[in-house]
Amino acid sequence: MAEQPPDAAAQWNARFNHPAYVYGTQPNDFLVEMAPRLPPGARNRPANDVA
Repeated sequence: MAEQPPDAAAQWNARFNHPAYVYGTQPNDFLVEMAPRLPPGARNRPANDVA
């Protein structure tokens, strides 16, 4: 019998379903470096935020 592919949602929930910040709370070095290039009032939004 073929092995089932991992359930992506279950993997995501297992990794991020806790109160700790996985990636920290500070902006990454790239964002800090690029911030001066952004126009005043610009916002950094997650890639999946299309609204």
